[in-house]
Amino acid sequence: MNILQINTVCNSGSTGRIAEQIGIEIARRGWTSHIAYGRKALKSQSNLIPVGAKWHRYPNALWTRIFDSDSCLSKLSTLRFIEKIKEIAPDIIHLHNLHGYYLHAPTLLNFLGEYGKPVVWTLHDCWAITGHCTHFELCGCLKWKSGCGDCPQKREYPASWFADRSYENHAEKISLISKIRNLTFVPVSGWLGNLVKSSKIPNPKIKVIRNGIDLSSFCPENACVDVGFIPDRNRKIALFVSNIWNDRKGFYLIPKFSGLLGENFQCVVVGVTKKQANLLEKYGIKSIGKTQNIAELAGLYKLADVFVNVSFEESLPTVNMEAIACGTPVAAFNVGGTPETIPNEKIGIMAEKGNLTDLKKAVIKLASADRSEIRNLCLQEAKNKFDAKKTFKEYISLYEHILE
Repeated sequence: MNILQINTVCNSGSTGRIAEQIGIEIARRGWTSHIAYGRKALKSQSNLIPVGAKWHRYPNALWTRIFDSDSCLSKLSTLRFIEKIKEIAPDIIHLHNLHGYYLHAPTLLNFLGEYGKPVVWTLHDCWAITGHCTHFELCGCLKWKSGCGDCPQKREYPASWFADRSYENHAEKISLISKIRNLTFVPVSGWLGNLVKSSKIPNPKIKVIRNGIDLSSFCPENACVDVGFIPDRNRKIALFVSNIWNDRKGFYLIPKFSGLLGENFQCVVVGVTKKQANLLEKYGIKSIGKTQNIAELAGLYKLADVFVNVSFEESLPTVNMEAIACGTPVAAFNVGGTPETIPNEKIGIMAEKGNLTDLKKAVIKLASADRSEIRNLCLQEAKNKFDAKKTFKEYISLYEHILE
């Protein structure tokens, strides 16, 4: 069997690591795994296929900023990529994120409709069912159910400074998707699956497969001892982690929340830019830049007394599962697929979205619990619910079922 995955990145970030792990499971079966990527790829066990030149994403992004659509330059590179697809002749084409300024999505979707090969589309966000945005929970927009237009998030990723083509984008996307005859959507949460059912896509075929994590990497045994700072043993550690920090991820809440927790807690934020680090420093908050070192990240999870997720929009927050797998309980806002990552209230407590008082109570309660007991509960739940090996085997079963 020959499987081609397409994603913005490979073996980098959460979606890139998921694609890589699926590729590893494919290879274990003696099948051939290809991963096409547009922006970044770390060392991979799959055959890598770059889509377009690295510098292409800059004019592509500028075009999107002006016209709210994929650029002509990305169309040319996508047509060349399509020739590569025909050359490797995959049995199944597996899509992940098509946004990210690296390809011309309408051209690819149109080709898939004509090509006739089975398509699996893992939905990590809501982009496939909207005319512009990747998430809409923060602003509460429901236009995607009937037809986008006059987009309230025009300036959000993938941002447009001038044009608003959300109506046209939405209509074109739904039309092209509807023409892909053998298409199976794989939302990463039941919450996201219900959104797809409510979308304009007619009679979507849906198979929910929740993301798992590599329990051999995210575990106390793999945790790096040297995490870059010496913790104050007299204070509890509240850890915040994100690949990208912005208002949607709740970054602006962290200084205020740190003040609410008081001197008994040391807040540590991972994944910040230099500008964000300088801001947090004014509030006495420890910050750490982005890291691809999983052992270091596992060490930070293990070191923390509580992992705190202040995000307003989540399809299925992988960071929650990573923290629990390292023995650390989670306090988070009740948004999106978050409930599907918190098996019970002993190892995780959800607060009302945006309610810092509720979140503070959750953090204090979890931090006050017996550390050894809660750690054991976390590890057991991770083993039962989050093992990526089970998740990726579900993809193999799906491939086999489709080809049968």
